Amino acid sequence: MLFALHISAQDFNKDVITLSNKNQILKFVPKGYEILGTVRGNLNYDNYDDYILVLKKNNEAILSNFNEDKPEKRPLLILIGNSNNKLELRARNDNSVLCVDCSGAIHGDSFEGVKIKNGYFSVEHYTVGGNDKWSKIITFKYDNLKENWFLHRVGTEYFKLNPDNNPDAEAVVKAGETILTKKDFGIVPFEKFDIYDKLFY
Repeated sequence: MLFALHISAQDFNKDVITLSNKNQILKFVPKGYEILGTVRGNLNYDNYDDYILVLKKNNEAILSNFNEDKPEKRPLLILIGNSNNKLELRARNDNSVLCVDCSGAIHGDSFEGVKIKNGYFSVEHYTVGGNDKWSKIITFKYDNLKENWFLHRVGTEYFKLNPDNNPDAEAVVKAGETILTKKDFGIVPFEKFDIYDKLFY
C-alpha cells in the first residue's frame, strides 16, 4: 500500500510520523484506497499529537468524472491522539477536498495539502495551469465546548496573466478575492461541510 506523505511547509521535522503512528494510521485506510497526504499538529488544544489523513481511491484519475457529476470523493479523516499513545478517528468528511478532475483538464488536480495550527486546520487548493488561476483556502476551528471543528473561513483568490509586457513584471497578478465567514454560511460542523455546494465552489 502506498504511504505517500504530503507534509506542509509549517510542519515540525523530518520524522513527522513515527513508525508506530505510521502503523496506526494505516489501519484507517479502507480497502481500495491509498493515502494522498497526512500532516501532524495540535487540533484540539491538548498535549498529544493529532493527524489529518487525506485518502484517495485507487485509480481515481480513471474513475472520477466530475463533468458527469460522478466525482471520486477524497475522504479527510481527523485522528486524535490520546494519553495511551493511540490514535482515534474523531471525524470524517468526504466533501472537504476537491476531486482529482474537479478543476478541469487545464488546471489539473488543484489539491495542495492541509495545514494545522493550534486548533485550526486549513484545506488548500491551488490551480497552476491555464490563464485564469485561483486558490482556495478552507479553514476550520476547534470549539472546546462542543468538542468539534466548525467552518471558520473560506477564502478564494483569483489571478490572471499580467498584461504588463515588462520582462521584470510578475507573470500573474491578483484579479480579486472572495472571503466567506460565519455571517455568510452560518454554523457548519466539519462533517456537514460540502465543498461542492455552489456557495463554496
